[in-house]
Amino acid sequence: MENKNTVIDAKIGNLNELTKVLSVKEQAQEQLLAVMKALGIGKIVRNLKFEKAQGYTLASLFISLLIMRLWGKTIASATSNHFHGLCAVSKNTLYRALLNARIDWRMLLTKITLRFHAILREHQVDTDEHDTCAILDDTTFQKSGIRIEGVSKVFDHVTHNFIYGMKCLTPALSDGKSCYPIDFSLHREKGKKKDYGLTLKQRKEQFKEKRNAKNPDYARKAECDESRLEMVRRMLCHAVGHGINFKYVLADSWFTCESLIQAVRELCGGSVHYIGLAKMNPKLRYQTSKSKRPQNIHEQIVRYERTTSCYCRKYK
Repeated sequence: MENKNTVIDAKIGNLNELTKVLSVKEQAQEQLLAVMKALGIGKIVRNLKFEKAQGYTLASLFISLLIMRLWGKTIASATSNHFHGLCAVSKNTLYRALLNARIDWRMLLTKITLRFHAILREHQVDTDEHDTCAILDDTTFQKSGIRIEGVSKVFDHVTHNFIYGMKCLTPALSDGKSCYPIDFSLHREKGKKKDYGLTLKQRKEQFKEKRNAKNPDYARKAECDESRLEMVRRMLCHAVGHGINFKYVLADSWFTCESLIQAVRELCGGSVHYIGLAKMNPKLRYQTSKSKRPQNIHEQIVRYERTTSCYCRKYK
């Protein structure tokens, strides 16, 4: 589902923690490999039982891909000059690893998160467990080719325009000192005409592949047309079911709705709370335990106004 020539434009230029490591190329290999060894990438890959039968191990390929990403290199550029001795494999080998239908990327990310938590406990890192929260966000990935599988016209809330691409829904975990993704899913938008913003010819020319229902990529493809609110609920349940706990869920106004709030409150026997920006539409009314009747957002603000507060012109 990924375009081989596309690089995700992640904001990795401000990684202050890695400045000393990345500034010296000769030391980078040793330092980064030490981090990967501590996370036990090789053991995680073997335990998930999707190791390759021959050639380079998946663990070594994953490490190469991560190092390339930290320096903002594409697979083609990194493999053409062996990238300071860190990458001696061909680009086709890396592409085949990324396109492996048997790799469960969701479970791989879950296991890495659990291992990271174990390392924090081993080193007795002081994190505030009472402030641990799951942060919900969706990011627009713009694509230049409309023949890529899963590409549709999506609305970009940053530019307020419709563009060709897909939405990446990501729940992240924050413990007060670190913030990292714990799951993800890719989505396309059907649009008002249910044609994904594409013509009939464009839809026919898009890449299609018949998948095995037993492989993880089958579920990934089905998720493209799933409701993002439903996927949020499933991903939060997946995280809690594997021992990734949090005290509350933080989200913006797009996610705030009764069904999601109810789903969050049902997690862990009602111990998880929801913090979200309420929609400022005056036509919407909210029922609280202290109000006898549903009230709109402006009535709620007046009722629960703090004695000392800062005035915000945008939200009044």
